[in-house]
Amino acid sequence: MASNSLAGLPTSATFGNTIYPGSASFVKPTGSKSVSPLFRIDSRENVTFIWQFQSLMVRPVNLTLAAVGPQSATYTIAQMDGMATSAVWELSSVPQATPLFNGMYQIQLYDQRGVSAPPQPGWLMANTRLTIAFYNPESYSAGGGGSDYCPTCFYAGAQRTGHSFAGLAVGFGIACITSVAFIYGLLN
Repeated sequence: MASNSLAGLPTSATFGNTIYPGSASFVKPTGSKSVSPLFRIDSRENVTFIWQFQSLMVRPVNLTLAAVGPQSATYTIAQMDGMATSAVWELSSVPQATPLFNGMYQIQLYDQRGVSAPPQPGWLMANTRLTIAFYNPESYSAGGGGSDYCPTCFYAGAQRTGHSFAGLAVGFGIACITSVAFIYGLLN
């Protein structure tokens, strides 16, 4: 629903249960079911959010776009007019006291009733389905330290697999030898 068609909607109304709650769906950024959009933690970076409304019969008075990160840290990205369909999160505006961390962030878009408002016919239902991820950029040095450790990949994982299963193999070997010795003792 275009924002100009929202202008004619009432800011308060009551409808019967045959009307579904309105919704907002994010156009940008979009993720798949298995991969969240990934952004670098850098004060020069911005994250742009664009959304569309569906089935609204009540115009939101205002909207809040927020991000909930690791340890439930909540960042208010923008508070805007209820007809807005986009917002930009300027990462330079993130307070120094609560910096962004590596990890997943749940994006919340909701109206003046709050994120936990129950769905009501025709009103905007809070959208909390978008998840984005942030990472700290690290400088790359190919083979600089002589270590096979790679903090952001699993390429060296196969080399460490032998170390992981060594204890298991020893335990399994002892169990087999003990079992054979026990069965041999029963038969003789």
